[in-house]
Amino acid sequence: MSHGLEAGFILDRQWFWLRGEMERTKRPALLALAEVFAEANVPYAIIGGVALQVHLAESRTTLAIDIAVAAYGQIPRAQLEAAGFSCTGRFSHSENWIGPEGTPVQFTDDPALTEAITRAEEIELENIRLRVISRTDLLHEKLRAASDPARRRSKRLQDLADAQGLLEATPDLAVVGWVMTHPTELKKGSNIASIDPEAGNEYNIVALFHPRKQHWQDHFHLQEDGRIVGTTPEGRAMMRLLEFNEEDRLQLRRALMQQGWRP
Repeated sequence: MSHGLEAGFILDRQWFWLRGEMERTKRPALLALAEVFAEANVPYAIIGGVALQVHLAESRTTLAIDIAVAAYGQIPRAQLEAAGFSCTGRFSHSENWIGPEGTPVQFTDDPALTEAITRAEEIELENIRLRVISRTDLLHEKLRAASDPARRRSKRLQDLADAQGLLEATPDLAVVGWVMTHPTELKKGSNIASIDPEAGNEYNIVALFHPRKQHWQDHFHLQEDGRIVGTTPEGRAMMRLLEFNEEDRLQLRRALMQQGWRP
């Protein structure tokens, strides 16, 4: 899986060569980070551009190494400093360090990445194990970033392009991507019925849509603005119970629709 990283290292050298600087790569910093975190027994996941290099054969260059941790307090600071890293400051969304050969390292403790850290995949580079965010979680993060109105438009467009690259490399992720914006039966829990004000019976109680026995298209309609509308009593009850159109899901769904996805 690390062949994309090797292409990334070549791009690193070319980047610095074009700038008239001494050629260098992120390899030493990546290896040092992996060793320090392994010795400290701290879970982490490589995210961002380096993760894309791992998962895509057609790599693009990236200047920094982005690392997700569960909490900033877990960062093994003393060990990092002993390995040649130095902290440059804490900012609103990251804690920044400089590694060997001047490689920027950005740590984030974004709670949305907590589960992705536990699901991180391992790859080998020079007999060192690196923990990298999975393709599925990387797609989720790219779509989440693309739907963030606070990000610059240029960055959001790049996020969508990255998501498209992941989908082209692994078409099955399109199904996963759509599911990310739809509450699943697991979230339904033990509920088998709910309220539909239009049901017409005494208590307006109806059975919920059953995803294994019924067809989605028969009970729901996807509007052009990304909202899902229930078209039957079962569909309306499910839509209300599971809050299909809450803002986070709506933003992700719109980003998916921009890529041409439909249920």
